[in-house]
Amino acid sequence: VQPERDEIDTVCATVDAERLLATAEALIDVPSPTRSAGVADRLAQLLADDGFPVERPDADWPESPAVVTRLSSGRKGAHVAIQRPSRYRTLDLRGAQRH
Repeated sequence: VQPERDEIDTVCATVDAERLLATAEALIDVPSPTRSAGVADRLAQLLADDGFPVERPDADWPESPAVVTRLSSGRKGAHVAIQRPSRYRTLDLRGAQRH
């Protein structure tokens, strides 16, 4: 299911470019060799600071657990999962399911 143009426009309009840049800089500044939890730890902290519940499942690397958070709108709609950035580098909504 492809998102409608107005849905895409709504998402784009809500992105704060300055905040996005600050977040990217905060993550880039963290030393994080491959398979270490540096950036994941910082991302988890940023999300928690913003009030998101954060889970840290071990997944395939116990020394660098994944970062999982959920945001419920209370409405039915598409679910988006962003997984394993080292493997999936794009966000593709074509597989999203509407409920």
